[in-house]
Amino acid sequence: MQISRVHIKNFRSIKDVSFDLGDTTVFIGPNNAGKSAILDAIKIALSRNAGFSESDIHLPNPNSDPRIQEPTSVELIIIEPVPYSWGFEIDAILGDRLTLYQDQQRRMIDIRVIYNWNKETESFETRWQFLNSERKTISEYRQSNSFSRFFNYLPIFWLDPLRDAKADFRTSNSRWTRLLEGVQIPEGTEKEVLQALSQLDDQIIAADAQLADIAGTIGEATSIAINNDQGSAKLYSLPQSVQELLSRVGIIMRNDEKQPWLPLLKQGQGLQSLSIIFLLKAIVQQRKTQTNEEIFEPIFAIEEPEAHLHPHAVRTLWQKLLNLPGQKFFTTHSPYFVQNVSLTDLNIVRLEDNQTKVFSLPKSVVSELPWNKYVETLSSGKGTGVFFASSGNNFVVSKQSFSEDLATKLKRCYRKSDDVRSMDLLTEKLRYDSRNLLSQEELRKFQSKGQRNLGEILFARRWVLVEGELDYLLLRALSIALDYPFDEYGISIINFQQSSGLGVFVSLAEALRIPWFILSDGDDQKERFIKELNNRGFRKSELDGRYFSLDDGLTLESQLVADGNSLLLKSILNSLGENIHDSSDNTELLRLMKNHKIKYMIVLCFRITENRLIGNSMPKAFIEVIEKLREYKG
Repeated sequence: MQISRVHIKNFRSIKDVSFDLGDTTVFIGPNNAGKSAILDAIKIALSRNAGFSESDIHLPNPNSDPRIQEPTSVELIIIEPVPYSWGFEIDAILGDRLTLYQDQQRRMIDIRVIYNWNKETESFETRWQFLNSERKTISEYRQSNSFSRFFNYLPIFWLDPLRDAKADFRTSNSRWTRLLEGVQIPEGTEKEVLQALSQLDDQIIAADAQLADIAGTIGEATSIAINNDQGSAKLYSLPQSVQELLSRVGIIMRNDEKQPWLPLLKQGQGLQSLSIIFLLKAIVQQRKTQTNEEIFEPIFAIEEPEAHLHPHAVRTLWQKLLNLPGQKFFTTHSPYFVQNVSLTDLNIVRLEDNQTKVFSLPKSVVSELPWNKYVETLSSGKGTGVFFASSGNNFVVSKQSFSEDLATKLKRCYRKSDDVRSMDLLTEKLRYDSRNLLSQEELRKFQSKGQRNLGEILFARRWVLVEGELDYLLLRALSIALDYPFDEYGISIINFQQSSGLGVFVSLAEALRIPWFILSDGDDQKERFIKELNNRGFRKSELDGRYFSLDDGLTLESQLVADGNSLLLKSILNSLGENIHDSSDNTELLRLMKNHKIKYMIVLCFRITENRLIGNSMPKAFIEVIEKLREYKG
């Protein structure tokens, strides 16, 4: 049993957001954007008492009265993975509160928890609603008693970023104590242990006569308290029962066999933090062993699991976390953590107009085009892997972007329609709406080539997509020379040629609402890039003001020469050991520049940052894109 979709309204910084959840979901974004609020909302909704408070209600402004605001609500949609895999236990608990999903085969639980002010009782109250597939209320409750067993099947294990091993592993901590209480010691072993403890305790107490004297003195109290009869007292140094012995259990660790064993609290913060995560895993494993509930599905909601860890340890941690049982939600600020995450598992959280927004890569687009036998034939041929029928075979669904040629073939499927013009428009709309969908092949390619930069670029506020390494170096140096350093303003430069291609990055940027700009040469590659985007479904109007290129027909080297930098470039080449005269023609200059591509550019960039006036003679397109970024308010 897993949560498939969440819809949160009027909770803290969240006005209205909804998003899908998979086996593993990672939320990233700036501080105070609402990542913790998302996990808290899920945690509260899955608790039996739904512990909302007045401070959880979304307020339009700080002086707003929470009593007159719209209700806070958290809706969880849980869909059966395959028909009747839940068994009869859920039927017994929920009865007619279960409903059928859109495919009319799998069952679904749609539960909404609502918190608002009740004028009649003059107090805030919580209500639980069960909804059907049409989002209409089936039943409503003021208490969760009638279905409280439901929460046993979906327990949530939550950790905030400020983990404290001293608190989590103390005997008074409920998690640690409950874990130890589940330990079963065989009766025979218990007798042997108690006998050994008693003998060892007697040996310790008898080691010094002072201990017996102390016990005798304190024992005098018994002559007064116990009916004036003389009792006795005895000191003990070891536990007197197995339960007491278990209550004192602690953790000692060492990194390798050559290191001494040390208590957990003497270890580093990183190891202590990790230990708490795996304490939860141990609790879940014990519970799964002890319960007969086959659909028991734990949820781990962990904030910043990478806290205090070295980058290499963060990369290793990701694989360990994937092996946690059940569904997993994480928040993170670590690019080293994010670079391991699949694009389809990432959600970017931002605060826009004082409201939390969540953006992710879409998986499909449902159109208004009716599914028919011609589309079915196309989908098994040229449209294989692109077009599918929606639930009930009613409408065409696209799973990836598709070309103008395939769009033409899709239009032909409706030539016998009563309204061909409308079908053509709906096809064009579907192609445009699908431009941000990545195919499985594109995702695989990105995982192998572009994934290593994912951590850096997804934390950026804006992207500049460039054609090559030289563009990257020059643009970065010019941003410093023009007093707009990209690092300071959260701008990433992405060499799309060495990664997954221009179209994939533009689609990704559009889906995640990251403002993007393109900088390329003015040669025939420019037309190829524009054609690639147009064929993906992007309109020419979307490139206006975003696509910057060198002069027609020019590469970066020829543009630098055309802009009057010949003497500067010859000076740089001479510093690299070449012997080129000021009077040498530009043909020789361009040849040597191509032979020393990276070397000459590194020296040029150094000179630009040392003498910022040189930046004024650099290619106009580079300067324009920096000025556009400086002016951009989106």
